[in-house]
Amino acid sequence: MILLFDFLSILSTNILIFSLLWSFFYFKGKISWVDFCWSSSIGIWSLVHAYEAKNTLQSESLFALSMIVFFWSFRLSTHLFFRTLLSKGEDRRYEEIKRKTPTKAWSKKTLFIFLMNAALVSILLVPQRILAYADSPSITLWQAFASALCLLAIAGESLADSQLKKHLLLKSNTTCQKGLWKYSRHPNYFFEWLFWVAVYLFTIKAPYSQWALSAPVLMFIFLNYFTGIKISEKNAELRRKDFAEYKKKTSAFFLFFPKKNSSIRHNFD
Repeated sequence: MILLFDFLSILSTNILIFSLLWSFFYFKGKISWVDFCWSSSIGIWSLVHAYEAKNTLQSESLFALSMIVFFWSFRLSTHLFFRTLLSKGEDRRYEEIKRKTPTKAWSKKTLFIFLMNAALVSILLVPQRILAYADSPSITLWQAFASALCLLAIAGESLADSQLKKHLLLKSNTTCQKGLWKYSRHPNYFFEWLFWVAVYLFTIKAPYSQWALSAPVLMFIFLNYFTGIKISEKNAELRRKDFAEYKKKTSAFFLFFPKKNSSIRHNFD
């Protein structure tokens, strides 16, 4: 009951914050900033949790997880900040949403996007809130393993972003198929999801840890069926002639060896 009240308090706060952010960026005319807002807000909340754990000597595990999530947030939000700042228009995902939305409904649609991200942030904070009520004075060997997996996921996502950025600088209008992109059409999304799997594993021995499973489950749904793969691949199919062949032979999400016979589709699609 206390955890539910705690979650509703954080959700209410995030709804207020993201409503204010929406009003600012809507009139600025660039909704793409919502990506930076959700990733950076998790980092800010994580610093609050780290301070709470350190100041009260409450939990070493809460402090460790909060700092890991802050490090993830700093890397991702920095990447998204410069990507959004340097882009001339909206991200292609939001351009696609705008194209399908009547002009009169665009303000409501964008407000919904921001509020959905407020809910996403609140759910991704659940693992940290679980540890805030757990009796875990020191880091366990299992949590050390989960921490290493978190760092591996951050490194993998960073490498995927770097490889894609280098390819885009070539301005060849072709699909990136080198490095991690040879084994997945969206390795950055895969490692993003893997990070939240590791966060869940970090909390697995704490009371009510089953609620922390909501973080990787929700992230998987968002990345695969909402603003991730579904929309980005529609744009890629229109812009890149080699994408159809790439799609046939390459796993959509999980890292896997490409099919030599491109006529056979991956089971991961």
